[in-house]
Amino acid sequence: MEQVEIAIQQLHILQTERKQAEQEVNRVCPSRRSASLPGIRTPPHSTRVDRILVDQLREHAKVEVLIGRIERSRHTTLHSDVSAVIDRWQVCLREMQWCRAEQHQQHPRRALTDGDATTLTPLITRLTACTNEVRSALWSAVQTSLDDHSQYRSRPVQTTYGSRGVS
Repeated sequence: MEQVEIAIQQLHILQTERKQAEQEVNRVCPSRRSASLPGIRTPPHSTRVDRILVDQLREHAKVEVLIGRIERSRHTTLHSDVSAVIDRWQVCLREMQWCRAEQHQQHPRRALTDGDATTLTPLITRLTACTNEVRSALWSAVQTSLDDHSQYRSRPVQTTYGSRGVS
């Protein structure tokens, strides 16, 4: 279960950094609010792993919207590595979703426990690594955007992006 705790920690750090990035992008390039994101629900009798998966899917959608806003403000696409990292994150999330659905099909009448998640440990480890990569890619995208709009910059950017925390 240590991997689950690390994954939760990485997700919380990513959420914080995304919110900071949104503030910086809004300050430099204000735009109208984006439409609300589709609701993703946790399955009945959800475990921590299910909640991590749903929270990661929600965060993925928010990061996609932010990256899109950055690209529109620059009038060009970001480096291909940024898109590749976001795509790898989505693939990892889909694999985890598929494995979790398989577990629900194998045991349809009983609630899954966190003990059932031990078979997902390699995927949770990969998800943690992907989340860390997304944090770096998001930082890079924001810095590129801020550099493009440097004439609007009135103060240096203060972020926690440099401290990577748990890897």
